[in-house]
Amino acid sequence: MNKTKIKGYEITISFLANKTSSFKNAYLYLNLNNEDDWAIINDEAMASYEKIIVKLEILETKKTKFLFLKNTNIVFENKTILINTFSERKFYKKSNNKVMLKDKLKEVNKRIDHLDALQKIGLNIDQFIELKELKEKQYELKMQQLLNLIEEDTTWVKK
Repeated sequence: MNKTKIKGYEITISFLANKTSSFKNAYLYLNLNNEDDWAIINDEAMASYEKIIVKLEILETKKTKFLFLKNTNIVFENKTILINTFSERKFYKKSNNKVMLKDKLKEVNKRIDHLDALQKIGLNIDQFIELKELKEKQYELKMQQLLNLIEEDTTWVKK
């Protein structure tokens, strides 16, 4: 029996604080339209995103990992994908159970509504930064719930 080995791409992700993660044989998918819809990166390409969710399909282990990335550049060249991001290294995985984050989302939405109302009369710099961070958190919580994602134990990652 002849087994054909599927060949993915070498993917290196550079995070904040000079942390990196590398995958020797994987596929990279980009989230489309903030739904459970994905496009594979499989050609010479270059892209930049303010915020995006990526899915890594690691062929050797048959595991799938997800990352929320912000201020990200992706370069695909010569079967190698290089990703530079201003995100912390935090991996997620699909849960077999329904992820329910309604209470957290409700709390975040309430604070966003309050700051949005204040914005009409003016926000100080701390409030402006808080509003931006809360909107990022809101996006992550909504997508975690939609995609049933839970944070993965990252003790396997080299520090």
